Amino acid sequence: ISVMAPLQTAESNVMGTVSVLEAARMTGIKRVVLFSSEAAYGEHGDRRMTLDVPLIPRPPYGVTNAACEMFGRAYNWSFGMECVSIRCSQVYGPRHLTQEYVRDAIKAGIQGLKYILPRGIDHKIQMIHVRDAADVTVKACFAKKVNDMAVYNASSGYQPSFGEILVLLKKMIPGFEYEVGPGNFGSEQQGIFDLEDTAKDLGYIPQVGLEQGLKEYVDWLRSHDI
Repeated sequence: ISVMAPLQTAESNVMGTVSVLEAARMTGIKRVVLFSSEAAYGEHGDRRMTLDVPLIPRPPYGVTNAACEMFGRAYNWSFGMECVSIRCSQVYGPRHLTQEYVRDAIKAGIQGLKYILPRGIDHKIQMIHVRDAADVTVKACFAKKVNDMAVYNASSGYQPSFGEILVLLKKMIPGFEYEVGPGNFGSEQQGIFDLEDTAKDLGYIPQVGLEQGLKEYVDWLRSHDI
């Protein structure tokens, strides 16, 4: 979407974030938790994602993520605020409403439809369950001290291929069939997120395993028409 609407993406993400930061500054609020994403890293293949990995995003969305992180640090340095950016991986689970491949595959299975994609079976998806995402957010709000970069990785600690996810879904959804071609989705790839600083400074430890999280998502989508 950001490639088709770069100006709107920048206005929404960057200017929207700066507006929130400025409102916080003017009202004396020091701690603001910003949501970045894995898109800020850009393409790194299988390299493990530590916080010192260079940010080389290409699509406008990833560029705005990196820019928002930098604005958070700018407000910390310039105004003594305590902004913290969370680089979130792919969120999944109950009440997650935006389009993504895992949700679409589950919905197809529940509806008795064959899930078909021309490519993507080998794509590795860095995932974070919604409960883990909520947990790291709360911990970032109340952490006593954050690192100088004011940014942390957040995932549930696993990065299965889409094919591995589909195999698990087939076990959970009776009659689920899929036909997905080889290769990746076409988006940028990174290696597994390093969560050492997130655990040390924020006290965040992932709690929701992949199979448990997928089962919860399947059960929730069965009872919610979204």
